Formats: sequence, structure tokens, C-alpha cells
Amino acid sequence: PDYTGLATATDNAGTPTVTQSPIPGTMVGTGTTIITLTASDGTNSADCTFDVVVSDTTAPIFTCLGDQTETASATCDFTVPDYTALITATDNCGTPTVTQSPIAGTIIAVGITVITISVTDGTNTNTCTFNLSVQETTPPTAVCQDITIALDAMGMAVITPTEVDGGSFDNCGNVTTTININTFDCSNVGENEV
Repeated sequence: PDYTGLATATDNAGTPTVTQSPIPGTMVGTGTTIITLTASDGTNSADCTFDVVVSDTTAPIFTCLGDQTETASATCDFTVPDYTALITATDNCGTPTVTQSPIAGTIIAVGITVITISVTDGTNTNTCTFNLSVQETTPPTAVCQDITIALDAMGMAVITPTEVDGGSFDNCGNVTTTININTFDCSNVGENEV
């Protein structure tokens, strides 16, 4: 703007003329610009200077990703990809920088991890979060074994999952075993002994 009207100048030989450098209407960028006001009576002149600091207060604009679902590897983990490549961000003062946390290449476990996207122009930052759900899709392997049981006086027996489990396993950890007995094979019943 024109700052000359804000200056008060006096001279013993009349009214001095005040000029400004850079002149009014000059476009300046963010940061500090030194303004020089010069008062002159045609023969003599005097200067004063002051700083004009232009600040960027507008944060970058971008659209956050929605929640993501991925499949775990055979070892039940997942390597976080570079989601910043999917972000298009704009800023009024240049090209913003996009980062993510956890960073690309981080190995995470099965479950939900919160991903934070940050976009900055060096002065202002805008952030968002989304959920990264890593799912395990490999079913467990059930291994059964034959067992021999003795019936009690009522002709009953209790069978536990541990007795028939022959080493069931899952690539992502322990398995829970249950028994669902719907039919009985009575062809292999031996005689009762005393």
C-alpha cells in the first residue's frame, strides 16, 4: 500500500515531498520487505525505513483418503505403502509437502492402524487421519487324531478338544479348538471289562 500518508515530515523551507520505495502497488512475497520513505525539499532529503512482514496464514487444501483395507502377508504382517502418492494438495503460496505417519515401509501387525497424513507449506499444516485395517485371510488348519475313550457306568464320557486336537495351527498364532459331535460311530465299541 501507500505508506507516505502515514509519515509526518517538516522542513524549514516549506513542505517536503514524501516518496516511497518500493512504490505503492509493488507485489511482494511472504517474508520481510524493507520500506524506505524519503522526505525531500528539493535540495535536501532524509530517509526512514521500516519492515513489512507478510505472513501466510492459509493452510494447504487436500482431500483425505477414506479407510483402507489390506490383506496380511503369510507371516501375518503388512508393509505400509506410500499413501502420500494418492494425495493431491494445493496451497495459495506454492507447492505443499505431503508426509505420512507411520511412514511407508513400516511393518505393522494384523488389526487397525491409524494413518496420519500431514500437508504443510512450511508455515501452515493441515492433517487428517484414516484407519488402515489389515486382515488375515488364511484359515487355520485343523488336525484331528483318533482317541480311545472309556464309558462310565451310565454309558457316558467327556471328550475335550485337547484330546482330539492333533496339532491344529494357524499362520497368525494360536488357534481355539471346539468339538461338535453330531453322530457316533458305534462300530468300534469293545467289550466292557471289570
